[in-house]
Amino acid sequence: MLELDLDKVLQLQAYPNYRVEKINDDTLIINYFPPSISDASGLEDAEASPRYYEIIGKIEDKKVKIIKAEIVEGDKRRKLDESELELWAEYLLRG
Repeated sequence: MLELDLDKVLQLQAYPNYRVEKINDDTLIINYFPPSISDASGLEDAEASPRYYEIIGKIEDKKVKIIKAEIVEGDKRRKLDESELELWAEYLLRG
């Protein structure tokens, strides 16, 4: 599974669309809140449930190993596959 630099992940807390929480000494949750469809499209009447990414990782040797990742939309959850997660990680590492 995907591994990220721990310091880079912790820096996400500085951005308003991220929340990083340590669950215990070796596990954390990253929540990413992308712009809403109406914000992204500029259309005020676009309807959709708010969605966010929930990414759970294990901390090992200054790295975060992603063990679970889902998109949460209302009461629905969809597992992110490795390719979708890699796309997000590439964006993260560029920033």
